Amino acid sequence: MKKNDTKNKVVKILIIAGVIIILWLLFIFPLIKFNENENTVLEAAKRYLEINKSMLPSEGSTRTIEVMTLLDQKYITDLRTAYNNNTCKAKNSFVKVKRVKGEYKYYVYLECGIFKSTVDHDGPVITINGKEKVTIEKDSSFKDPGVKSVVDNTDGTMDVKDVDTKGYVDTSVIGDYKIEYSIADSFDNKTIVTREVKVVEKLSNTVKNSTDSDNVYKGNNVNNFIKFSGQLFRIVGLTDEGNIKIVSAEDISYVDYNSVDEWLEKYYLEHINKNSKKYLVDYDFCSDKVSKDVVDTVSKCASAKNTKKAGLLAINEYNKSTKEGESYLYTDTINWTSSALNSKKAWTTRSFFFDKDSNYLAYSKTYHFAVRPVLVLKKSVKVTSGDGSYTSPFEIGDFKKVKAGSSTTKTRSGEYVSYKNKLYRVVEPNVDGYTKVISTFNVVKYFDDIDKTSIYNPNKKNTVAYYIENYTSSYVNTKIFVKHKVEVPIYNKRPSYSGKKTTKTYNIKYAAPSLYEMYSINNQTNYYIESSKDSSIITYLSENGTIYNEESGVGYSDLNTKITGYLRSDAVVVSGEGTINNPYKISY
Repeated sequence: MKKNDTKNKVVKILIIAGVIIILWLLFIFPLIKFNENENTVLEAAKRYLEINKSMLPSEGSTRTIEVMTLLDQKYITDLRTAYNNNTCKAKNSFVKVKRVKGEYKYYVYLECGIFKSTVDHDGPVITINGKEKVTIEKDSSFKDPGVKSVVDNTDGTMDVKDVDTKGYVDTSVIGDYKIEYSIADSFDNKTIVTREVKVVEKLSNTVKNSTDSDNVYKGNNVNNFIKFSGQLFRIVGLTDEGNIKIVSAEDISYVDYNSVDEWLEKYYLEHINKNSKKYLVDYDFCSDKVSKDVVDTVSKCASAKNTKKAGLLAINEYNKSTKEGESYLYTDTINWTSSALNSKKAWTTRSFFFDKDSNYLAYSKTYHFAVRPVLVLKKSVKVTSGDGSYTSPFEIGDFKKVKAGSSTTKTRSGEYVSYKNKLYRVVEPNVDGYTKVISTFNVVKYFDDIDKTSIYNPNKKNTVAYYIENYTSSYVNTKIFVKHKVEVPIYNKRPSYSGKKTTKTYNIKYAAPSLYEMYSINNQTNYYIESSKDSSIITYLSENGTIYNEESGVGYSDLNTKITGYLRSDAVVVSGEGTINNPYKISY
């Protein structure tokens, strides 16, 4: 029995010893090390103030010295926890010095591993009246609701009159404003609370205030640019229902007139940001036949209408925008209108190359000309920022810029990205986890000795396609791109977006753009991927901006091309706004 008692006592002693050892290792020794660190910080702060005596606080006030400052200036060489060799959180730690009746009292707050000093480090709790985020109408009255209460864990209830308020709200100017409320307790722990105030205006009201009595912009206005779904548009005016009609500020693609409606519905609208689509409304787009005798009319659409979410501007709408013979809607390129001359021809906006005296020219509906899509926004849409200028277009909050560190698949069609000082534009942001882009520049220019074949084939030497795939690396850094399946459309005769075709697929890094692709417009002679079984037909852009589908007359040595490609799946945004002047810089 005594033997068992002795054994039990030994076991108990061993258990107690083990507990003591565990407590020592896990808590007591780390706590001792933490206290040593606190003392190190305290002594360093005293040495710091001995040298920087001007920083000593006056009677009744407090001075805060950040531990990070002590480390940066070598008053402390190192602060680490007991075992895992982790450094203490210097950014969150400080020494406060308070002068009371002529004496300086020091208080250390330090965070090291599981330990934190008991010194008060929390600022007062500020409770404001009203909401932290407020949206108000332009030109409305706004009075800051102010602060409701301030409570501190040391000082108790504090006087709201001691809260420092900064910031203002100009209700006459659209934009985002901030009002900051700040206060510190007797221990110099400061709290800042911010109220965000957004001043907005109904876009329809903005248009009314900036247009004539018919609510249509005239002349070369600079205050009707609007950014929508990452793309730049111009405001045309208000519809009879009070909704806002906008037109692309640039040529988007080339399309044959017979296929325009299908292209808009099946392709273009699919490249509008999903969140932006909720701002769109159906509209009765005019599709009247207009004779040569009345091509300059400004009358309303007579009867022929086509209800849809995207269309083209009619001739009468172009005419309404004209002032003293000029309109911001006219371009140097040939653009389709929604107005037809007859079953075979449709009207285009004027082309200075062909006829400087004519506003409009009619062409065969089988031709390819530039397209500037038209959309109609809900009349309830509100302007959240911008002044309508080119550099600061109106914005309606339908999208936000991509945050640094986010995947390029979060971008939107129409936004700009930059890699190694080369500028690209997003065509489609998420294709199988990759982002399709098109260059804003031409890359291949030497086509003197190419095989004049009509079928686009990157595997066939001495062809345009082969040069693009194999020589692009001479012009751009290719590391950000990956190989991807590319379909080459092959038509029986001339290309047509709605036309019958077969396709051939290649796994390649680069390709010439498609005629019908977003932002494939080029201001130089350009080669496109559309091919034909007829060896006499190729697809290229002439110097006058017209798409040709025939071999005759083309100088191969003059051909250029943009390129399309797919960014690697781990490509991320580093910085930027996604605009042409401040593109998203990307890396991986």
